[in-house]
Amino acid sequence: MYKQFIENLSWMGFFESLEGILNYYYQHPLISNSVLKFFLELVTNRGNRISLDSNSDMGTKLFKYIAKNVNAIGALLIKLENDHRNLPPNELYIRRYKPIALIIQIATNTIASKLVNFSVMMNYKDQDSLEFFEVMFTLIYITPQEEVTAYIKVPLGFNMLITQ
Repeated sequence: MYKQFIENLSWMGFFESLEGILNYYYQHPLISNSVLKFFLELVTNRGNRISLDSNSDMGTKLFKYIAKNVNAIGALLIKLENDHRNLPPNELYIRRYKPIALIIQIATNTIASKLVNFSVMMNYKDQDSLEFFEVMFTLIYITPQEEVTAYIKVPLGFNMLITQ
């Protein structure tokens, strides 16, 4: 059922549409965070619903779609780092730290669900995978420690990633 759902989404061009939506509405956190939450749900293995082999083309395709979109959002978060410093704390969380926490959770759940064999993707120097981890680790690196601890969900994502 899960495989069929993903196949239908990719056949209909749904992921490409999401990419266009994110490129146009990236400044609207309600939309961009909702899309990130949708991606998080796709890679979260609740009740073992994801039963793909780690070398499955479906898992690889799904990760590549998600990585491409996450890379775009992450690159914008990196680019807008200085602009976000002037925001009030509640707006800073919604516009900056919530997307960062969601990106980290997406990475963590992708690793935990064994959706993709990352060693194979790294061996073939898959650009989306390399950029996905580069963006994620850059976001972690440029986030000041005092701001990480100020928002409860951000350090939870960091801890989940480290334990995987």
